[in-house]
Amino acid sequence: MEIHIKTIGLPGAKKLRSIATARIGAALGRVGHAVQSVTIRLSGMHKPLGVADKLCRVVLTLRGDAVLVIEELGSNILLAIERAVDRLRQRVSRQLSRSPA
Repeated sequence: MEIHIKTIGLPGAKKLRSIATARIGAALGRVGHAVQSVTIRLSGMHKPLGVADKLCRVVLTLRGDAVLVIEELGSNILLAIERAVDRLRQRVSRQLSRSPA
């Protein structure tokens, strides 16, 4: 499983990449054999105070070319990563249960 992470406009990019990699690895550990690649984009947008301005976008490609896309927007990038990873875990499980063995 290849994991690619890009950060845009966020302080502490190295730490955020490390956290995102660990969360994705833990969430997909059991089904890693079915995952071809994961691309994560973490970005901060300049919005007025009080508006959700952190984005975590995950694009996952399963072997067999199925593509899953999850986006989470929030005021805290760590919470956005957690929510995106939780949703991704559920979607991958659902997708794998649908596909023929």
